[in-house]
Amino acid sequence: MSLIDEVSRLLGNKAGTGLDALMDTLADMGGLGDLPARARDQGMGELVQSWISPEANLPITPDQVQALLGSGAVDRFADKLGVQPGVAARHLSSLLPQVVDSLTPTGILPRHSVDGILAGLGGLLRG
Repeated sequence: MSLIDEVSRLLGNKAGTGLDALMDTLADMGGLGDLPARARDQGMGELVQSWISPEANLPITPDQVQALLGSGAVDRFADKLGVQPGVAARHLSSLLPQVVDSLTPTGILPRHSVDGILAGLGGLLRG
């Protein structure tokens, strides 16, 4: 299933808002560059590395999303979608591995600015 299909499946008529909220969440974290270190600090280094590598993505639970991104980021995502934080964490647990995987097709984390990464995400969603 493509990323856009997954977003549409999960968020339905809120897909556009959800994509904006997801891009804002990534920007709030400083982009993808800090994600591996943040994951290692939370004991999830192997999990996030699986999303970056060409191997199969390991799943992440909603509780792990909360720990990885922080409750503030999940709460802001939830507010933008108009859902409870637990629902937002469930959506993020499905979307985040796919987004990271899509932005790292060669298995290398982009060293771009946040704007460049988000532009890449927008390009993936349009194409």
